[in-house]
Amino acid sequence: MLTKVSSVTNVEVGTTDGAKTRVVVAEDEVLIRLDLVEMLTEEGYDVVGQAGDGETAVALATELKPDLVVMDVKMPKMDGIS
Repeated sequence: MLTKVSSVTNVEVGTTDGAKTRVVVAEDEVLIRLDLVEMLTEEGYDVVGQAGDGETAVALATELKPDLVVMDVKMPKMDGIS
């Protein structure tokens, strides 16, 4: 399935076996994290985990093995680059 992201770009949402793309969202600002989850869900992604700091994000990614991690760069405990 193609989802229109902008007037210029289309991206495919889903895996080759037809399952939804599984995503973990890591953002320390709760309202921004909720907005990201809502936007990703509306676009057809399956948000399987949420984290408010870098350590939790790494633990969730290790445990859940998502297809994609959307991670803030500056977060408590561990940043999104380490």
